[in-house]
Formats: sequence, C-alpha cells, structure tokens
Amino acid sequence: MKTSCGWSVLLTFLVAVPGFARAQDNYDGTSPISDSYGDSVFYPEPDYGFRFQADALIWSRTSSNSSAPIIGGPETFNLGGLSPSYVGGYRLGGAWLIDPNYEMEGVWTSFSDWTASGGGVLSRAVAFNGGQASALVDPSGNANFLNTGTYFRPIFDAAMDPLANPAIQNYAFLKGGSTYALYSTSTLYDVQANFKTRRTNDQRISFGVGYRNIRLSEGTTAGVSGVFGTNDLPGGGNANNTLSDAALTAHGLTLISGAGDGWTNTVGSTTTLSLLWNGTTTNQLNGFQGTMDASLLERGIFTLEGLARAGVFYNRMSGTIRETYAGGGADDSVYGRTLTDQRDVVSFAGNLGLNGVFQVTDHVRIRTGYEVMLLTNAAESGKQQNGVSYNSVGIASYSVQGGSTVVLHGARAGVEVVW
Repeated sequence: MKTSCGWSVLLTFLVAVPGFARAQDNYDGTSPISDSYGDSVFYPEPDYGFRFQADALIWSRTSSNSSAPIIGGPETFNLGGLSPSYVGGYRLGGAWLIDPNYEMEGVWTSFSDWTASGGGVLSRAVAFNGGQASALVDPSGNANFLNTGTYFRPIFDAAMDPLANPAIQNYAFLKGGSTYALYSTSTLYDVQANFKTRRTNDQRISFGVGYRNIRLSEGTTAGVSGVFGTNDLPGGGNANNTLSDAALTAHGLTLISGAGDGWTNTVGSTTTLSLLWNGTTTNQLNGFQGTMDASLLERGIFTLEGLARAGVFYNRMSGTIRETYAGGGADDSVYGRTLTDQRDVVSFAGNLGLNGVFQVTDHVRIRTGYEVMLLTNAAESGKQQNGVSYNSVGIASYSVQGGSTVVLHGARAGVEVVW
C-alpha cells in the first residue's frame, strides 16, 4: 500500500538524520544544550510541568461530487465544478508533562466552513414531460429537460401521470430565462487525547497512543427557479394547464404549505416555481490512533520536527436528501420529500506534517509548518443523489453513499509556551 510505503520512507529518513544523539546529561534547566558540533541547540522542556500551544490554520480540501445531470439538454449542468478554496481555522493544544518520560496531550482543531458556489441563466425552457423537441415549449425546438436520469424526478413523474395530464395532451415546463444556483459547504472538528513518551533524556522520537474523534459535516444545494408554463391555455378551451396536487402527491411528494392545488398556468397571472435539491452528510469518526513526533534537525535556535498520526475508526455515516418544490405568485403550493439513511463503516484517518520551531526563550517557541490529513471511506453530500433508486412501481428509496477519500492540507503558525 502507498500509505505503508510513506510511513517507511519517513521512518528511514528519521533514522538517517545525522547527529541523532544529544548531550543532556548535565542540563541545569536554564542554559541551552550544545550538540556534538558545539552549536547551541535548544532549551529542553522541564521534567515536570505543562505545555500550551495555539495555532492559526489556513487549509484547503478536496471535494468530489456527482457527475449526474441536474437537468438534461443543451444547457445541462452538474455539481462537478464546485471546488472549495482555502479557509481559516485554529488548533489549541495542551499537555501535562507527567515526568521526564511521559506526557498526556489534548488537541482541539476546528475550521470555518469551506464553501463553493456557482450559477447562471438558462436561456431555454426546461421541459418536465418530454416536450423538449416541441416549439410550443421552446422556440428552438431543443429545450432542456427532466427525465428519470436527472435530478427532480418527482416532477417528471407527476407531469407524465394521467392524473395531471390525460392522454399526455399538455406540456409542462419552466419558461426560458430561468436561473440556476449551486452551493456547497462543509466543516470539520477534530478532538484528540494522546498518551505519549517525551522527547527528552536523549530521545529524539516520541511515540504514543490516543483516542480521536473527527466530525466532518457537509451540505450541497442545487436549485432551478423560473416561471411555470404549459402549452394549453384556458382561452383555448383546454383544461390541461395544471400540474395537479393529485399527480404530485401520487409520486412521493407531500404538501408542506399553501393551497394544495398544484400549480396552474393562468392567463393574466404568473406562477413561479422553484425546484430545490439539498443533500447533507455527517461522518462521525471515533477510534484509536498511534502517534509519532520526531526532531529531524536541530541547529541553533531552530528545530525541524516531523509528526505522524494514524488510526482506524468506527464511522457513523448518515445522509439526508431533501427536495422542495415551491410555487409562488398565483399558486403558492409547496411540496417536498425527505429521504434519510445511515450506516456504520470503518474509516482510516491520518496526518503527516513538518514544522519549523524557533526557540525564543526557555519558555516560548514559535512554530510554523505544513500538514496533510487523509480521511477515507467518507460520505460526501455532493454524491448522495447517486444513492436514490426506484422500484418497479416508482417508489423511491435511498442508501447513503460513502467510499470517498477526503484530503485536507495547509499551513499552520502559532506559539507554544512551556512552564
């Protein structure tokens, strides 16, 4: 495995660093220790005491989303372009220096929300029930469309149902000029409690074991909004200008608010319609990890350090899909459905980092560095539509989608105080 290879390379590098022994035998607790080259190296920590650390973080993360079309047609789009950028965060740590050999460490890490957004205007109509080739829906004869392979399938199924559309005489659609919007957000919290050996008394490498809790929460939204239209108008003597309540509720939707009479294309009045899809996921990881911290190089007041954290975790993975179809204007009926699922999986999480430490006094150090975090078998909100399936009679079910690998990485800078 690549991960095992990475740990092997790091361990080999640590062992190969020259000057690995350091002279501390006669340390008086105040003067800096010198290495074998006569350089002042650092002020070691006291045998007993406490350590506090505060870091500012600026990290980015990878995100993978479903490539399934939200709508089909010449202006099709999906969630694939949503990509979060760097955000700020912080890390607070404290340790009880139990004795010259052991310490107990606690660490809390939190980030602001990673967000991404997109959107635009659809110049062509969005056909609900197969009218994309009709000039009655769009003058181009090549409209966008919904079908069983896009998002918002309940609208397609309802518009195709004879309850709403006897003999399929009527085309229902959103008129050209509709807008679409995409948005995603995610956040991560990380809590650790580690029991570790100390890098004192000629020990450059510290090992430990600990408990860790990681919570990764995400939400993704896709929406299309416009003016509801039909090709049959009351002035022509046709009654099929409505997407009815009976058809909507027959295909898994529930009335949330409003008159409960579906949506009607009425002469002289405008009915707006918004199609909204929202997927949310939570990954709650609990488990144990191994830790390793090492001094790679010490010269003067500068120390180059490496860190590694790795563990296997029980991940309670949950997901929810909410679809909302909101009328406005002449018809204010709002319909929706909610699908939920959760399951337990095994995930791996680990960190690798390099830090530069500058000794300011015997009690204060300045730290800066770069770190990478890996989280496997996670559920991401932008992939959850892939978990919706239908049986032979059109009833929907949902299975939360996992299997994603999330990589987080970025810089850190902060201060450490020891007393």
